[in-house]
Amino acid sequence: MTYDGKYLLVNVSKDTNPINLLKFADISNNKLQGKIELTNLISNWVGKFDYIYNNGTKFYFETNYKAPRGRVIMIDLKYYDAKDPSLTLFELIP
Repeated sequence: MTYDGKYLLVNVSKDTNPINLLKFADISNNKLQGKIELTNLISNWVGKFDYIYNNGTKFYFETNYKAPRGRVIMIDLKYYDAKDPSLTLFELIP
């Protein structure tokens, strides 16, 4: 769950490699009953994405995606494109 309590983040890993998938659900309506529909945020095994913080729909992650020594990126859920996440991934700290 995010710091503001509005989103549920699910980190999926398959082994000890530093890569993962990410899914999320908007739980701001406080209805945590029954099945929760998860939306893919990172749906390919391209790197590690560790949640740092979010400010509303802007999510900040530490990642090794296209950065072997790491970097900090921001993904804004408001403008997120699930078909091509790289288009909506903004590098903040290279």
